[in-house]
Amino acid sequence: MNTQKDPTAKARTDAILVQTRSFTLRSPAHPHVPACDGGHLFLEVNDPAIEDRTQLSAEAAIECMWFTMVAGQAFAEIMSESGQELYRINYQDNGNWSFLRGERPRMHIHLYGRIESERSQTYGQALFFPAPEDERYRTFEPLGEDMLKRISARVMELAASPKYQWHQPVVLERAL
Repeated sequence: MNTQKDPTAKARTDAILVQTRSFTLRSPAHPHVPACDGGHLFLEVNDPAIEDRTQLSAEAAIECMWFTMVAGQAFAEIMSESGQELYRINYQDNGNWSFLRGERPRMHIHLYGRIESERSQTYGQALFFPAPEDERYRTFEPLGEDMLKRISARVMELAASPKYQWHQPVVLERAL
């Protein structure tokens, strides 16, 4: 495996879509599922000391569920409007790779879009991910900026809708 970096390659960073006091919705710079196969977002807890959901306060646990619901609906709707009909969003709370880096895990939940014509995964099967150092992750394109702006705007609209008014986070800010 070639581990040399291309000096002309532009460094990518995670994009922040929306933030609350407790969580941040992000698009990873190096997604596990490329945009053309359904895309990838993740919701990360803002407090780095929180390793898993058992450490959340009751308020943060409710917000976590609320935020994944709002983000998932916004993600699916915008992908559909863009011509990629998601048959499923897989929500995954892992954190295993942090141990490989000698780090403590930080609670986060992945939202993986699934489409019938996906090439990086197998339709209808559980997600499969190679080792974190696999070069494929460097070639997978993240969701584009326009798509992220549209998802971010839709999250804000849904947050104010009657369907999701059962919870209103202390802070809700659109970053894109």
